[in-house]
Amino acid sequence: MISGAAGAASPRYAAKNYGVEVLGITISREQQSLARERCRGLPICIELMDYRSVRGRFDRVVSVGMFEHVGARNYPVFFRAREGQLWQLVLSKPARIGVYRAPR
Repeated sequence: MISGAAGAASPRYAAKNYGVEVLGITISREQQSLARERCRGLPICIELMDYRSVRGRFDRVVSVGMFEHVGARNYPVFFRAREGQLWQLVLSKPARIGVYRAPR
């Protein structure tokens, strides 16, 4: 399962290079439509849903650029939502958006 599957690059890469079936989730209808178009013909399902609504058990859960949207105060909710869904591990690739020092 891949949360933050907006542009479909991660689901496509996983399906093409590792032969896996992928569930990608997003909360944007536009991103869902684009991702479905880009993933046509691959074993990928892109669903419109909040990460807290996902049910099922997965070999891997990958979060791509979600943490800056989830927010620090919701990290415990994010990880509790994954409890019981994993066979092995959680991978996360947070997007780093910000500045090293305050602007002048």
